Amino acid sequence: EDLAGVLQGSLSFYDGVMSPFLGNHDIPRFVSHAAGQIEDVWGNGSKEQGFYNPPSQPSEAGPYRSLRLAQSFLYAIPGIPLTYYGDEIGMVGAGDPDNRRMMTFSDWNEEQQATYDHLGTLGSVRAAWRSLRRGSFQVVSAGADDMVIQRSLENETVLIVLNRSDAELTTLLPNPNNWAPSVLVGEGVVAETDGGISATIPPRQSLYVGLVP
Repeated sequence: EDLAGVLQGSLSFYDGVMSPFLGNHDIPRFVSHAAGQIEDVWGNGSKEQGFYNPPSQPSEAGPYRSLRLAQSFLYAIPGIPLTYYGDEIGMVGAGDPDNRRMMTFSDWNEEQQATYDHLGTLGSVRAAWRSLRRGSFQVVSAGADDMVIQRSLENETVLIVLNRSDAELTTLLPNPNNWAPSVLVGEGVVAETDGGISATIPPRQSLYVGLVP
């Protein structure tokens, strides 16, 4: 709910096409934050940490799932999404300059490969669906752990469901034109119902649903 409010405030404040991002050279790496390796949420002390206690690459799935969920959000909102090098595979790092480690192009773990594949699919879907680039934007609903976003342009609509919780989510998505739904990217199951679309999404996952006549 807080995220939806901040997002709407940002969109109304900034004019023109912006470039939202999850990370850059000024802040600790996303995955290191998600893994709990950065003590301060604002990164205070992280520059020193890079010299004395640099984060190691997580082996558990949780931090990478959080990154993929954030990437799904980034590619769903207005603007031109920016990916700081290494975030496509969940590179780790504390504050500057530890967040500028050499890029690795091989020896990724399974979750790094899954993150790379997910971001590539998001890019392909965004290229194929104009509504994700130029369509209207609406937060359909936002709860403590879930959000539904709608992007529409002419005869196409994309609905994006984000499930941050550790439980399976079932939600009803709008489909006023009764267009046939198709899963574009993500994990989950959709089914047409009276008055909408039923979508079931696994824990800590996202789902893009495309609608066309």
